[in-house]
Amino acid sequence: KVADSIQYEAQHQLPIALEELCWSHQILDEFTGKGADDRPRRVLIQAVRDAQARDRVALLKSAGIAVDCLQSEGLALHNAIVFDLLSDGDTGDFAEAVAVVDVGMEATNVVISSPRCVWFRTFGNGGDHFSRELAKALQVATEQAEQLKLDPARVGGFHLLCSAWQPLFIQFGSEIERSLATYRKLYPDHEVGRLYGLGGGFRVQGLL
Repeated sequence: KVADSIQYEAQHQLPIALEELCWSHQILDEFTGKGADDRPRRVLIQAVRDAQARDRVALLKSAGIAVDCLQSEGLALHNAIVFDLLSDGDTGDFAEAVAVVDVGMEATNVVISSPRCVWFRTFGNGGDHFSRELAKALQVATEQAEQLKLDPARVGGFHLLCSAWQPLFIQFGSEIERSLATYRKLYPDHEVGRLYGLGGGFRVQGLL
């Protein structure tokens, strides 16, 4: 009955009709034997508009690249974390989770993983936001601000850089704290033990 329940919930929880989506699910808690039907299960659902998925695949096919699997950034990072950091054999009672903050150009992914759970969210602060704010503060082109972002020693008025970025640092930190707090409510038995920073956006001076 689990598959039927997932189908029912997906129809009511997702804001877009299932016919317009390319979607799948994974049961995180598998139970067998007597009493299995009475135990709650955590289920992960991943969905994307079917048209968007087809556009991505068509772009790769036009470049001569065969596509075997289409995956979201969040789940791709989760799989990498489990493979590189958590696949040490005995994962049944692994309590400690690993968090990854991946700073991209336009957005940041927070992925928290353990062998028995995964949680992720995306918020709209990326490396380009630091470049745009620096361009405003120094009154330079965005391309020049991008170069100065990577080499802040060349900035004439360093106090302008600090003033431009400090509000972004505060907002960025608040989003990470909010992510960790939400995760703790859902998975109190899997505390985050390590946090890693990924992505070119982490090269911003002072962000780490």
